Amino acid sequence: MSEFRNACNSVKVGGYVAYQPSMERFSVDYWKTGVYDTQVFYPSKELNWRVYKKEDGRIELVSAESVGDLCIGGEIGYAKLGKTLNELCRAYVNPEWAEDACSIGYTSECVEEIRTPIMWQDIAKLENPFPYVDMLHKGEVDYIRRKKLYHSFGRVWLPTRNVHKHKKYISLRAGCLAASGKVSECVLYFKNNTTERLEKACVCGVRPRILLKKGLFLESGLGTKEEPYRFGML
Repeated sequence: MSEFRNACNSVKVGGYVAYQPSMERFSVDYWKTGVYDTQVFYPSKELNWRVYKKEDGRIELVSAESVGDLCIGGEIGYAKLGKTLNELCRAYVNPEWAEDACSIGYTSECVEEIRTPIMWQDIAKLENPFPYVDMLHKGEVDYIRRKKLYHSFGRVWLPTRNVHKHKKYISLRAGCLAASGKVSECVLYFKNNTTERLEKACVCGVRPRILLKKGLFLESGLGTKEEPYRFGML
């Protein structure tokens, strides 16, 4: 087996990889996003993929750009944010080469889904209503900046939530990452101290992270756009 070059040891973070998802069409239903339209993605269309991480003999890829725009809004969109993003990203798994996928910015500390309806009276009383989901995962974002794994246009969703409390209102916000690497938030739901409630919708891109299988070897390629890495299976 000496003629085979272990893929994990041979590729560089940021290098381009020839990877093709196998699913042709994936629909995101309205009851997962909080907006009243079914949104369709086409995972098998040609995309650029880059080496995101390589750890413990495993390679993780990330889409070089957004795979498409996803509209999310309101209390439902907020509550299902992580689950919706990760389900969409898993549509980009090719089971011949990959094992799993998740959204950029997702960590094990994220809670994919929050129970609805959200208890507003409880939020108003608590100093930090969702301590387990209001993180913007600074370490993950810093890694993207350090490795220069930016996308070139627009904002992409981060599976992170925040609650902004003011004396006169409460707003539910979702995280997003700009092309510059700056983290910001989209307001998805607003409630003032009276009965007024306002659902808002935001459109951002989606960047899946793909966890490849172990046992890959580097077949060819230089990791450039023109000559991406190509893997074989041991």
